[in-house]
Amino acid sequence: MISALSFQPRPDRRVSEPLPVERLWTVLSETSLIYAFGKVDASGRISARSLLAQLGWRDDDHVVARTATPFLVLQRVIAYESGSRSRLHVVLPAAIRAQLRMTAGECALLVGSPQHDVVVVVPRTVLDRMVVEYLDRAGR
Repeated sequence: MISALSFQPRPDRRVSEPLPVERLWTVLSETSLIYAFGKVDASGRISARSLLAQLGWRDDDHVVARTATPFLVLQRVIAYESGSRSRLHVVLPAAIRAQLRMTAGECALLVGSPQHDVVVVVPRTVLDRMVVEYLDRAGR
C-alpha cells in the first residue's frame, strides 16, 4: 500500500514532496491544519472552495488521488498555466468512491495540510467509527 502512495510527477509538472503513509498521523499532529466538511454530490464532487483557496489550490491544478484506507489522500501537481476558475471542489473518482463506500449525499471531513500540500478526505463512516471507539474506551 505504501508504494501506492508514492506520487510520481509528470515530466512537465512539479509535485510537492510525497507523503508516506506510515508518517500520516505524525504529519497530521505536527502541522497547522485546515478543516472543512463537505457533501459528495451525484458526480462525486465535494465543494471545498474555502479550504482549497487557503491552500492556494486552483481549479486548473492537477490532483493525484490515492487511497490510504480508510482515507483518501489528494496531492496537488502544480500547474504552470495562469488563471483559475471561480469554483473550487474536490473530485472523487467513481472507483475511489466505491472503494471507500462513499455515496452521493454523504458528508466527509476534509483536512488540508499547507505544509505538505495535501488534502486528506475522511468519510463520515470513519468519523462515526472513531467516535464510537473513543466512547467505548472511555466507558460512556
